[in-house]
Amino acid sequence: MSVVPLITTKEADSYQKQNEDWLNLDKPIKEIHIYNASVYMTLNWTCVDVDWSDPTTLNDDLKRSCSYYADADRLGVLNPSLSNTQNTGRVTEETKKLGSMSKTTKWSDDGGNVNGDPLTLIDNIMMLYCNSNSGKLMRV
Repeated sequence: MSVVPLITTKEADSYQKQNEDWLNLDKPIKEIHIYNASVYMTLNWTCVDVDWSDPTTLNDDLKRSCSYYADADRLGVLNPSLSNTQNTGRVTEETKKLGSMSKTTKWSDDGGNVNGDPLTLIDNIMMLYCNSNSGKLMRV
């Protein structure tokens, strides 16, 4: 399966117009992040009215999500290595199970009220139009 970039750098720039860090990237670097976001979306989401090989089938919200996933890739949180994750929020306890594997997270109040998963807001946009290929997105 060949993955095509779902948005152009110009489209990404329009969605990221308040994000100076994104805007200051060179075009080839942006294209890499957009490609990684496109792969992520193609593998993780099923959308009834979307043909992933034809970006014209994406609505504005899905294009915006691709832009946000591209920025998440720039930040290293789209597909972080397991050894590179860090506590970023106030979660006091959370257990996730996948088959025989489970992960329990316990964080303190240090760091404020930040959700431990920076992709949650983007995933919520995607869930308006698509289904997660894993049933429910779970990062363990």
